[in-house]
Amino acid sequence: MEGEKMNSRSKVVTGSILVLAGALTLIGNLQLLNENFVLPIMGAAFLFVYFILGARKRYGNIGFLIPGIILPSLQILKFADDYKVSEKTEVLLVFGTLGASFLAIYLIHSVWYKEISKGQRNWPLYVSLILFVFGAITYAVEYLNWSFGMVIINNIWPGVLIIVGARMLYKAIKGNKEKINE
Repeated sequence: MEGEKMNSRSKVVTGSILVLAGALTLIGNLQLLNENFVLPIMGAAFLFVYFILGARKRYGNIGFLIPGIILPSLQILKFADDYKVSEKTEVLLVFGTLGASFLAIYLIHSVWYKEISKGQRNWPLYVSLILFVFGAITYAVEYLNWSFGMVIINNIWPGVLIIVGARMLYKAIKGNKEKINE
C-alpha cells in the first residue's frame, strides 16, 4: 500500500513537472506570455502540486511549498529592478521579500507540526528572522551610517555563527554517544 502511494506521488510530481515545462516552453515559443508571468506561473504550479499531494498531510510536501512561495517573490524583486526603485528600497525589498517568503512557509506549513523537533519545525522562521535582521543591519550600515552595525557584521556575527555551530556539534555528538550506549 505504501509503495503504491509513493508510486502515485512520484507520478504526480513527474507529470506536473513535465506538463509545466512543456506548457511554458510552448507558450514562450509562441510568444503568448510576457516574461513577467513565468515565475508566478511556476510558483502556482508548485503550489498546485503541494495541494494535490495533500499540503500539510506530509511534512515532506514543504519541498513544493518553498518554490511555490519563493518564485513569485523573486518576480517582485524583478519588478523592482525593472522599475528602477532606489538602492535603499532595493536592499530592504530583497531581504524583506525573502524574509516574508520564509515566514509565510513557516505559517502555512511548519507551525502545524508539533510532533517534530523544534529545529526541524522552526527552520523557516529562523531563516526569516535572519533575513529580516541582516537586511535591517545592512540598511542601517549602508544608508544610516550606523557604525555599530559594522561592529556587528565584522565581530559579533562570526561569534554568533561559532556559538550556534558549536552548539549543533555538541548536540550531535551527545546524541550519537547516547545511541551508542543504548
